[in-house]
Amino acid sequence: MIKCEAALDSANSTSLSASASSLSALEQLKTSAADRYTKERSSIVVIGLSIHIAPVEMREKISIPEAEWPRAISELCGLNHIKEAVVLSTCNRIEIYVVALSRHRGVKEVTEWMSKTSGIPSSEICEHRFLLYDQDATQHIFEFSAGLDSLVLGEGQILAQVKQVVKVGQGVVGFGRNISGLFKHAITVGKRVRS
Repeated sequence: MIKCEAALDSANSTSLSASASSLSALEQLKTSAADRYTKERSSIVVIGLSIHIAPVEMREKISIPEAEWPRAISELCGLNHIKEAVVLSTCNRIEIYVVALSRHRGVKEVTEWMSKTSGIPSSEICEHRFLLYDQDATQHIFEFSAGLDSLVLGEGQILAQVKQVVKVGQGVVGFGRNISGLFKHAITVGKRVRS
């Protein structure tokens, strides 16, 4: 009988160990999924068309006049997976910066919005757009503000355009603290490079 109890204790111990291991694995899975969702939630995404990759006809159809930026920000933030947004539209580029709750769904929604507002099929926009995420998006706006991504290196008008984005965005619902902070920091970078 002692042998049976020892065997039962051993089986119970193994069963408890397996249960603990399963619970631990489940907790790790939950944590990794939560981490993935948290990382997705904080994604800053740039969806853009530039002189380097998109034909002028397409850029002209998609461009958004400054007077319409507040409306565009509101519409973009009305999309399901977009929390914040801003539009940077010049003669050489159209860039939409967003904080996306899901980067892939956010990109899809913004691309569809661009298609709807311009009349250009989403598939055609996808062929010519560029996408930048998080650190790459941040580096891009800093380089743009510094004039490193313009036809004339260091062009002063570029910094003025970034400042105008902030000015127009102030008070517009959807021009949130993440996007606002990013653009204000880009202005600082642009000033430092030029001084």
